[in-house]
Amino acid sequence: MADIFISYARSSEAEARLIGEALRRLGYEVWRDDQLPGHRAYAEVIEERLIAAKAVVVLWSAAAARSQWVRAEADLARGRGTLVQARLDGVMPPLPFNQIQCCSLGDWAGEADHGDWRKLISSIDDLIGAGPRPQAREPESAPERQRAKVGKSGRARLSIVVLPFANMSRDPEQEYFVDGVTESLTTDLSRIHGSFVIARNTAFTFKGKSVDVTQIGEELNIRYALEGSVQRSGDRLRVNVQLISAETGAHLWAERFDKPLADIFEMQDQIVSRLARALDVELVAAEALSAARKIDPDSMDLYFQGQAVVNQSYFGAEAA
Repeated sequence: MADIFISYARSSEAEARLIGEALRRLGYEVWRDDQLPGHRAYAEVIEERLIAAKAVVVLWSAAAARSQWVRAEADLARGRGTLVQARLDGVMPPLPFNQIQCCSLGDWAGEADHGDWRKLISSIDDLIGAGPRPQAREPESAPERQRAKVGKSGRARLSIVVLPFANMSRDPEQEYFVDGVTESLTTDLSRIHGSFVIARNTAFTFKGKSVDVTQIGEELNIRYALEGSVQRSGDRLRVNVQLISAETGAHLWAERFDKPLADIFEMQDQIVSRLARALDVELVAAEALSAARKIDPDSMDLYFQGQAVVNQSYFGAEAA
């Protein structure tokens, strides 16, 4: 079991991810709810991990203060003496947690010598106990450190969610294929330097719903949303995509792509490349992979069907 449990509101996922990665680089074992297994009930796993953790790091924000989940997790940790608190904005923790020391990370961007970050680490060490940890590792790259920079603006510059694409094939049986395209694009967007891409499991909670993109932007603390549709006809594929500002709801870029089914990965490369140009950012050099990713359409079909079965199992367990 992990030594550290991180509790946070969904709108602070970017900050939680940055803090979790920084703690892992220091050698700690960290758990967040993005690591939920696909075969167990959500509440059961959360309680198990909370009780097992030697330190529960609660990241307070305005949304966290309103969250029953965060408050319940903080209360359990307070009762067990494992609570460590940090503020991500100007909002103080609610009663009774405002009576306990709370670090301020509102202006922290990954610096090891930041005063309140060092206080946080000291509190964690007091709870976990003395003992050697692996030597701290430097981040893999500067963009990785900047991916989810915490600041008063609240939204990482290249934060984005890929909303589930619509199935325009007039065949409900093709839903798994459309979901597979959406998931693949979510993965490919990590090729954009400095990007923070909302996890697939979170994005798919909006599937089949009429959503207000600006509301999603506020809830997930992101600047952009990518949405679209997929139409499959025989061995041809048509994908419409559009980039929307999650702050204003304005349409920033849109394009249609038509390709043979066997060229789906080449199509995804084009989508990500043009999206990067629309955002005026740089892609990780990966064009050489395109030729290696030519596949047999039947194999791809089976792969997407397998993904659909795994994801259905996950959401079925979470809803239990």
